[in-house]
Amino acid sequence: MPSAILPFYTSEGFLIAADGRTRVNGEKRDDQTIKIFQLAEPGRSFAYAFGGTVGFTDKENEDLILFDLRDEILKIIKSLRMTNHKNFKSYAGKIVARLHEGLTKALTNERMERLKDEGTVEEPALVACLILVGYYEKEPSWIAIRFPHIKQTLLEPEPEIMPLQKGYRPPVVYGSQIIARRLFDTDDPTFAKYRVPRVNDAENVTLGEVAEAAKKYILACADPEVIKIDPVICAAIGGHIHMAKVTPKDGFAWLPEYRPVTASIISP
Repeated sequence: MPSAILPFYTSEGFLIAADGRTRVNGEKRDDQTIKIFQLAEPGRSFAYAFGGTVGFTDKENEDLILFDLRDEILKIIKSLRMTNHKNFKSYAGKIVARLHEGLTKALTNERMERLKDEGTVEEPALVACLILVGYYEKEPSWIAIRFPHIKQTLLEPEPEIMPLQKGYRPPVVYGSQIIARRLFDTDDPTFAKYRVPRVNDAENVTLGEVAEAAKKYILACADPEVIKIDPVICAAIGGHIHMAKVTPKDGFAWLPEYRPVTASIISP
């Protein structure tokens, strides 16, 4: 599931944004896919999103899903509901290890489709990416996990617990890195209309401001002229933009103007 996913940390809490496009074998399948989900447990309030391949299909029937990371993480979260963990790193580590275990087992199914790309030792291919943002025992926390492979052999996950740095630029972007760099890190006039005025210092950036920054990044990737800069990645980005916030007081909530078009929040 190619995607644009952007997490931000602000003075008010976390925001995570995603596009709504799904493509199968290079063809657009849906523009209203929900990619952001809620994790709500005692002492744990998070939003999470998957990018990459999340539903693994029968190699002879692309409509038959044999393994789905979205379903698997729900089972894992439920199984960890009554367990105690030293900190967020320990809790997230359990989720990552069990996702990896489930995917490794699923890939032994001979009916399963092959993983996308092949990868090399120097540059492994990406199977999927999980981004998790929110609060663990009231402490702000976020992590990005890559699940790589080389020539159909799944490697160990690559978790990155990101520093709690606020600002207009997300610490990690799942999507076009070329567009992210030129939009957020340069003054390239091509992207002038997609930049948000940086009127506050990083410590005082608001949810509303980063929501606008996320929206403009996704719209930039879907711009017919911008697509020419990174055509393979940008062609897979578009559709309905949805965003959620996670705050210390209220936990998970959809931004009213960026609610999903269809279906409800999926949570354990």
